[in-house]
Amino acid sequence: MKIIDLRTLKNDIITFKKLLIKPAYIENLKRGNEIVETLRIQDEITYYKYQITLKDLKDLSYYEASFLKRIENKEYLDIIKKMANKHSLSIIKKHTFGKIIDFKKR
Repeated sequence: MKIIDLRTLKNDIITFKKLLIKPAYIENLKRGNEIVETLRIQDEITYYKYQITLKDLKDLSYYEASFLKRIENKEYLDIIKKMANKHSLSIIKKHTFGKIIDFKKR
């Protein structure tokens, strides 16, 4: 498995929990993912530059917009599910500078 920043993991767990609570939220994620893919946005700074002009991105963070791409990796999705079920966010808050999985740039 590759490396991912724990801040990203934490945000993915939050996004996954939002998705469980409100299934219609997937439409926002799909729209954000499509924009990120189409514009080939690969970092947070570029994303927020586009967010200023694209109203579809106004309510989504970079982590949310790129969430669907990361969960294509089944192993990573399993980690997210497991950690979301265990309420592991408090553990992640203590370790903001680690990496566990790394994804290739888009």
